[in-house]
Amino acid sequence: MRLVVACLPGLQGYVEAELRGLGYGVAASAQKALGVVDVEGGLRDVMRLNLELRCATRVLIELGSFEASSGAAFRRELEKLLVGSPRTAGEVKVTIQGPPSGAVSKTQAAKYAADAAKGESIGLRLRRGVGDVWTASIDTSGDPLHVRGYHGHRTRAPTKPSVAAAMLLDDDGAFVDNNNKVVLDPFCGSGTFAIEAALRRRNVAPGARRSFAFEETLVNAAEWEALRDARKFPTREDATVDAFGSDRDNGAVLAAKKNADLAGVGDFVRFDHASFSTAIADGPAPKDARIVTNLPWQGRLGGTDTRNLVAGLGAKLRRHRPDARLTFLVGHPKERPISNGRLVANLGFTATPRTPTLNLGGIPAMIYDARVPNSSASPTNPTKEKKKKKQTATSPPPIEKGGLSD
Repeated sequence: MRLVVACLPGLQGYVEAELRGLGYGVAASAQKALGVVDVEGGLRDVMRLNLELRCATRVLIELGSFEASSGAAFRRELEKLLVGSPRTAGEVKVTIQGPPSGAVSKTQAAKYAADAAKGESIGLRLRRGVGDVWTASIDTSGDPLHVRGYHGHRTRAPTKPSVAAAMLLDDDGAFVDNNNKVVLDPFCGSGTFAIEAALRRRNVAPGARRSFAFEETLVNAAEWEALRDARKFPTREDATVDAFGSDRDNGAVLAAKKNADLAGVGDFVRFDHASFSTAIADGPAPKDARIVTNLPWQGRLGGTDTRNLVAGLGAKLRRHRPDARLTFLVGHPKERPISNGRLVANLGFTATPRTPTLNLGGIPAMIYDARVPNSSASPTNPTKEKKKKKQTATSPPPIEKGGLSD
């Protein structure tokens, strides 16, 4: 079977690295801009991919493609594909990747598909691409794969676990733990970065504590339970802390602790009620911890200007954690040039954008990497340093549109 792994646009390179790590051959795809990676596999692979993939959004079984120049042709070709096809729990979902106009509209396609399904919930997904060519697939995931089952306690604007998992990887797909460095998130919110780091270091599958659309109709229940239970619990039981998080909002810290318990890694992470300044200067995380965080930025947390806050973060890092590696998420600078564009520059040292751009539900964002300079320079207020020459982030790539995952 042809399996289609969908992800947020911009994460396909990380998904490809994950798939290769799991032993799958990944062919070059012409649909990278859509966040699509294709692999070949069977029903056991459907189970395994849903269970193991950290950066993906869902796993689809592709039934085939057809051209429909009329409603009658659409119904006829779709009915052919559905004969003997796999079925899962889920409603019909129709997406349009090309121009909105076509021989068959989105509304018509949904009606024809519901008629072809004869009232059943079969997990059918239909996508119209170029011209009047439609692709039919069966969704095996149900809820998106970034729904891990541990975000029972949410905070404002939480980071998607799939994005956090990607940020914990290097560009070549290697995990941040390759030098045995623990993770520190000084703006931890609901704890996503720390929890994802602990799940990875403890070798716990991200899908081990949730259900999937394929469970009732596609696979042998005993086989699935055995596969899932083997990946549900930590393979390392030592008492070392894998990741640290802090937040000035005590409610967020309490939520993060509860979420870590839901994820089964509560004993391996530590969350503290503290400002980012305290966490970096005097916090319990080792001085060589890698800092991975989602910065406060406009478009994510409303209209608040956080440039001075980020300048303070850069100054604290230079003073207390020189040579540390920093990975952070921020809104695309070209989307909000004054706020997000200068936000990166206000760190006071060079940050390099990864490519391509991420599409977070229509909001373009960037992952940046930086090495904190080995300097004890005092914090500066960038608004008073306008005439001084400053190091700035390298130019970000252009904003990418489109996307197949949801």
